[in-house]
Amino acid sequence: MSSQARLENVLRDIHVMISKSETYDSDRIIVSKQDIFQLIDRLNESIYEIMDEVKAQLDADGIPYKMPEQGIMIETPAAVMIGDELAEMVDFFSIGTNDLTQYTLAIDRQNERLDAFYNPHHKAILRMIQMVVDSAHKAGKWAGICGELGADPELTETFVRMGVDELSVAPSMVLRLRKTVREMRAEQ
Repeated sequence: MSSQARLENVLRDIHVMISKSETYDSDRIIVSKQDIFQLIDRLNESIYEIMDEVKAQLDADGIPYKMPEQGIMIETPAAVMIGDELAEMVDFFSIGTNDLTQYTLAIDRQNERLDAFYNPHHKAILRMIQMVVDSAHKAGKWAGICGELGADPELTETFVRMGVDELSVAPSMVLRLRKTVREMRAEQ
């Protein structure tokens, strides 16, 4: 698919998400790392300019909508390193720990022969998460974690102390992590 076709698809998807937000009560849009770089780098526009274009079109068509928060996935070391710049363009970050770990450690997580080297607790991963949280907070934005690491009870306290604002986890993990957080507060 050509770059132009991908951009047209992204714009169409954003239009649909916003126009349906009243129906589906959406409150967030997350743009993938590939799309955000195409939208920003290649067109030299911010996501807000694109959203303004979509809003103007919806207004002109008389379609009611509610503006969701706009965020991006931080899944690569490159995105971590320019987090301060990206934070100025969005409302929040969602840290994709599965891909971030794979790309940072240069290990294909789907290659079973490399399982012994795949370490999501590696201090480089934790430092990168802290860098993302710091970039977000410095810009007055929030940062959450999604991916398997968010549900890792061994790291819940670490993430809370880092200032991670949200952990996106499977429903089966909510009570366990909530208990960890409550016990942590009792100790402080």
